[in-house]
Amino acid sequence: MNTEIRKENVKLKKNIVLIPVSQNSLHRQFLKGNREFDIHLLIFDDSYKKFCNDSEFVTCMHGYKMDMVYKYLINNPKFLNNYEYFFLADDDIRMTTESVNELFRTMRHYNLSIAQPSLTMSYSTYDITMHNPICILRYTDFVEMMIPCFSHEALIKVLPTFKEQVRWRGIEFHWPILINTNHKDMAIIDKIKAIHTRPIQSNSPIYWKMMDDYMKEHNLKMNENVYEIVYRPIDSLIHEGYVVDSSNKVNDIREQINRIISSFFNENHTISSNEITYIGISLFIAAFITEKREYYSAAKWWFDKLINLLSIDTATLTVKQKDLIKNFLSILTEDNIINKYGESLPSLLTYIYNNSNYTKNTHNMTKSNPSIKLMKNMLDIVQKYNTRFILSI
Repeated sequence: MNTEIRKENVKLKKNIVLIPVSQNSLHRQFLKGNREFDIHLLIFDDSYKKFCNDSEFVTCMHGYKMDMVYKYLINNPKFLNNYEYFFLADDDIRMTTESVNELFRTMRHYNLSIAQPSLTMSYSTYDITMHNPICILRYTDFVEMMIPCFSHEALIKVLPTFKEQVRWRGIEFHWPILINTNHKDMAIIDKIKAIHTRPIQSNSPIYWKMMDDYMKEHNLKMNENVYEIVYRPIDSLIHEGYVVDSSNKVNDIREQINRIISSFFNENHTISSNEITYIGISLFIAAFITEKREYYSAAKWWFDKLINLLSIDTATLTVKQKDLIKNFLSILTEDNIINKYGESLPSLLTYIYNNSNYTKNTHNMTKSNPSIKLMKNMLDIVQKYNTRFILSI
């Protein structure tokens, strides 16, 4: 292992971000702005020359995230002993430098032992990690290994789990036991958001079996409980259009969305080209409410398909609608897609709903057209969630 400190007498900060790095790593986003943390890059492929000048701390290693972190810290006790807080981020996570700074500040302010940012517009494994817009944070007994942040004391207690050869599924359920959590020292921090940009890579049955074996060996249960919530001020929620007033209501609405979408696609409907708009709109609404990137990606696939069809079937939508959709799709490719499509989607929906030849008789068509029924159900739900979606229809 070759750790390179590229500046003489580097003064270590109090916070560390450890990132396993590969060719398409997004870690350079953390190089911008005023960092309140040191960045340590653990490069595990042939991208050393590409990234070797990105940090004072660069090393080449083999392995997976958690065991690389374990080896790195054990072999560098100065780092293990110096830092007060440790943030372990995957290299496909998108966050700003200021968000990471705020993560460390929040850990200190709330005296948290283990916590993570919430996930927004992300591929995810556990629904509890998804961003909840009405919360500052939720005290839990679960933090995922994708983006955990540890206090020094907590890290020392859980560090041995990093070397378990289980592809590390399941070790998160061990952490609250090892730190003897008091249900006020672990949290999902909703005021800080991160985007997980790539689909989950470790869903193979063999990894789930390894997880099951680990859970049985240590007598663990898959607990994902929320014990207490710190809510955002009601004035800020009203200003942003939110009409839900509890975390449970947000979860109930999201579960309803999941059931509706799942039911629609499980019924194997025959879908005509002029129904694509309704399906795409429905999936975008699902993405907005659940913040799951799977819905966003599926919706974009349908709208891309619609754009391709327009070159053949020009009667499907008006030129105005086509331009609106193209503009909408271009917005969604930008880094700030979360904020921008929250602003642009209602106007697009309103125009399409009011002006499409296919929606003039929607009330009569709903029973016979599953795609229109899907969209109307989604519109009914979203208007109970956020007033930005109360449309003139």
